[in-house]
Amino acid sequence: MTSNDIQQALKKYQPQLDQDYQQKLQIAKYTNLSDIEKSNFLLNLGFGQQNVFFLFDGNIQHNFDNDKMIYHTINSLDKIIDQNTYTIVYIVADHDGSKQMKRFRKMLKQLPSKYFIQLQGFYVQHANFTLRTKLVFLKSKRERVWYKKIKFIDEVEDLLKIPNFQASWLNTFPKQILTFEKIDQTQQIKQSQSSFGSHLNNQKLNQFQIPIVIDYLLSYFAINTDRFLTPDIFRQQGSINDEEQLQQMLINENYECLKTIEDVRIVCSLIKKFFLELPDPLIPDQIFKQICIKIEQITPQTEIEFLQEIFEQLPNLNQKLLIAMVNFLFSVGSYSEFNRMNMNNLAIIFAPCFMRAQIDQSQQNEKIAYQLKFLKTLFENFHKIHPQISFKLYLQYTQSLSCSSNLNNSSTGKESNIKKNQKLSSLEDEYLGQFQQKQK
Repeated sequence: MTSNDIQQALKKYQPQLDQDYQQKLQIAKYTNLSDIEKSNFLLNLGFGQQNVFFLFDGNIQHNFDNDKMIYHTINSLDKIIDQNTYTIVYIVADHDGSKQMKRFRKMLKQLPSKYFIQLQGFYVQHANFTLRTKLVFLKSKRERVWYKKIKFIDEVEDLLKIPNFQASWLNTFPKQILTFEKIDQTQQIKQSQSSFGSHLNNQKLNQFQIPIVIDYLLSYFAINTDRFLTPDIFRQQGSINDEEQLQQMLINENYECLKTIEDVRIVCSLIKKFFLELPDPLIPDQIFKQICIKIEQITPQTEIEFLQEIFEQLPNLNQKLLIAMVNFLFSVGSYSEFNRMNMNNLAIIFAPCFMRAQIDQSQQNEKIAYQLKFLKTLFENFHKIHPQISFKLYLQYTQSLSCSSNLNNSSTGKESNIKKNQKLSSLEDEYLGQFQQKQK
């Protein structure tokens, strides 16, 4: 992308940006920035053939407000990048970094075109899959310009492969970067014991062979179908703090807490998060590679055969979970008049949740297009290859258990409770039999 292309992409915003930027520069000169300067939030690592390196430590952003971050950044970079290209190395925080990166992006949006033109490379250190996926779907032209210069770094040694990067600069890096692998192993041990971040084979499953945590998250909608009516469901995010608290309660198997959740967006975020944090994607990489090869060759006459072939290759647990999720998404889409989430929009949101494009960045857009095409093809033909399966039956089953549970809670006396429990067991067997029969 040439400087002319960048200027054209930013042209719409440039006049106002320049005016605002000059005002911020003046404010920065008279603002006390000593605390953020001492924090090493932004380090000038030095010159290399007229290219300046800057290190942004995302781990300490929370110590400062947004204004102080922008004032310190432009005060440090303004004159230097007028005459030099520059490279940014950005350290992701807390094994996730979504909140910190969101703040960093907000700061970048306030910068004029010279920051985009002079930027030679933007290296993101230790970005997990969730963060990478979010960066892929940047929408504005300004952010797309920025994204084309992003490269992801997973190992400390890879930093040394950056042109003109000097090994001595590693001494300026935060200590947690050098011990990242040890921290990550501890994190993996914790994840293997929880419902989020562990393999499907290690999940606690319900009688339908669906992970229990997904069972409860989907049942949240089954108990009250009005929740499907929420506008922009799955597109908007609720409170991050509330989401983290709910996730921890679900990890602790406190599923009853879902009864107190009023913000549907939090539950939707955790459904997506469950799939994004699976160590192996719902549609395994080797099967996704076959999809990429064959998806362009299929015709309307061969779509069903193609989908049946893919389903046959899926592991049993993956297949059952995919079937459950597609049926659930059909229920979401059936309320698109109210929630503005038709099947096309749902495909865009869930394609990266079910499949992962772990390939060279230059091919990423192509692989994302394959993800979308596959999921849209699956949606269009699903009831032809699984005509007997319906999420409505699952809703009936869940609602029946809920009603029977209420009857149990209102009963008194040992004999009465035994009768109600027998009725609950009978209902469960009846619906389970119907559901399993229709899956065959």
